[in-house]
Formats: sequence, C-alpha cells, structure tokens
Amino acid sequence: MIMKLWPRRFGPRVAVTLALTVLAVLAVAVVGAVITAPDPPQPLRPEDLSRLLSRQEIVEDIDFLVQTIEDVHVSPYTRISEAEFNGAVAELKAGVDEPLTRKALFRKIAPLVSLLEDGHTTVGLLTEELNDFARNDGLWFPLSLSITEYETRVVEN
Repeated sequence: MIMKLWPRRFGPRVAVTLALTVLAVLAVAVVGAVITAPDPPQPLRPEDLSRLLSRQEIVEDIDFLVQTIEDVHVSPYTRISEAEFNGAVAELKAGVDEPLTRKALFRKIAPLVSLLEDGHTTVGLLTEELNDFARNDGLWFPLSLSITEYETRVVEN
C-alpha cells in the first residue's frame, strides 16, 4: 500500500527506511509515555531531622544499602571477603536495639561501607543535616578566614 502512494523517484529503499523510522519514533513515544521517572524525593521538614527511625526502618535501609552495593559495584569484595562484610552487616543489624535519627544511622553505616576500602564507594553526607547545622551557627572551621587571590589570613581565632 505504501508503495502505491510513494513517488517512484524515491524508490522502495527510501520508503522502507522512512516507514521504519516512523515506527521507531512511535515506539519511543509510546515507551516514553509508559515509563516515567519516579517522583523526586520530597524535601525534609525540620521536624524530620530529629525523627527517630524504627528498628525495622533501619534494617530495611541497611538491606537496601547492601543490595545496592552488590547491584551497582563491579567488584565490592576485593579488599574484604563477602563473608566478612556480611558478618559486619549482621553485627550492625544486631546492634540496633533502639530507634536512631538519620545522623546516628549515618554514623553506623559509614564505617560499614568503609570496610570495602574503595574510595569511590561512600555514603554521602546528609545535606539536610549539614544545612541545619550551619543554620544553627554550627562551626565548620574554628577560624574565620579572609581569602583573596594571593593569600589566606586568619581574621578571628
């Protein structure tokens, strides 16, 4: 049918290429409509920073972390055996006997990830907690500095 409508000067090769291109574009459009990006995470409210995570939430977070490492990392167990790492995971889970804040959980998870001894595998700093610390006059560096193009001077100690 398409060949009857197609001008003869283009030939059947161009017609087939065009038809396949149109089908590919339609397929991409349909797949794009079906597969959508997940909703972005909602920003934390100030009261969320002090919320205590239940033991179940903590264990689920640890399990998710370990599963993500195993799914994403090319070879996570080059510096530590999988058995040793899983032992540390089990010990961490067993040691969770009370609810923890996100910051307290971070302090327990970061050493676990460091057991992999891989500088590219880290637990990121908790941005919301760092911003809260700064908003409440937390000290980042115990000195006030003046930094220019040529020098750095201590302004206040």
